[in-house]
Amino acid sequence: MPAIVYYHPDFISGNYRGEKFCDFSLLTNDLTSNCEAGLLTLFVLDVEDGKLLRGKNKPSWTDTNGDEISILIGYKAGGHWHYHIGPYDPNSTSTQAKIRDLNISGATSAAVIHYRWYDPTTKKKLIILSFGPKHRKFPKTRELPNHLTSRGGLISFGKLIKAITDK
Repeated sequence: MPAIVYYHPDFISGNYRGEKFCDFSLLTNDLTSNCEAGLLTLFVLDVEDGKLLRGKNKPSWTDTNGDEISILIGYKAGGHWHYHIGPYDPNSTSTQAKIRDLNISGATSAAVIHYRWYDPTTKKKLIILSFGPKHRKFPKTRELPNHLTSRGGLISFGKLIKAITDK
């Protein structure tokens, strides 16, 4: 089942780039397999088409075994997840799953998409919070800057920015 993708307004209007978090305007846009804008676009299209995804997809408050990490409890409260967007490690084996599903056996990559569901029960509206150029495991909730905690609270649906696709 497809989902509709939205961007958090601070992801679009922000101007931050670091290893853990990057805003839309500062994504790389070149002709390589590491093109961040291209990886993001493919992710949005695949989610909106309801395709199976190759990357690892998991809650941001758990480790690879699914065990909760107590210092990241704030991510659980916000419903934060992350998806490994590629390019993928050629040595990793992977399974495929839909964006709504846990996929701890998915392919890993340096880059990730940080997201949450606007409607966690039905999972029809996905909100992209930030792009992570280099996945640094478990950024602490009080570490600054932290686009997950600053963008993880309540938000009016009218403030979300629809990803521009033909869907």
